[in-house]
Amino acid sequence: MTQEQIPPSRGPLIPILATVIWLVLAVLAAGPVLMSVMMFDSGTDNMPVWVWMAFFGMWAFLLTCVLTVPITWIVWGLTRRHDGGGRLLRVLSALLPLIPLAMVVIGFAGAQAFCDGQLNGC
Repeated sequence: MTQEQIPPSRGPLIPILATVIWLVLAVLAAGPVLMSVMMFDSGTDNMPVWVWMAFFGMWAFLLTCVLTVPITWIVWGLTRRHDGGGRLLRVLSALLPLIPLAMVVIGFAGAQAFCDGQLNGC
C-alpha cells in the first residue's frame, strides 16, 4: 500500500475532551451537590417547583457527568467507522450533561423571578 491509499486515522478527540472536562466538573460539582439538601432546611411543605427543579438538576448533573464518560467512548467505538452521521452522535453524546445543567439554571432563575430569590417558599 502506498501512502495515498492509507486512510487518515481519526483519533478519539471528542471522547478524550469529554472525559477530562466532565470528570473535572463532576469533582467540582460534588461539593455543591452534597450541600444541595440544605435548600430544604425549613421543610419541604411550601417548596416551589423551581427549587425542586434545581435540586434534582444538580443531582442529575453529577450523575450525567459521570455516565457521559463511558457513553461517549461507547458511541465513539460504534461510530468510528462511519463517515458523516457518526460525528454528530459523538458530539451529542458528549453534551449530555448540558440538559441537567439547564434544569439547574432554569430552577434558580425561576426561583429568582417568581419567588424573589427565596428558596423556602413563595
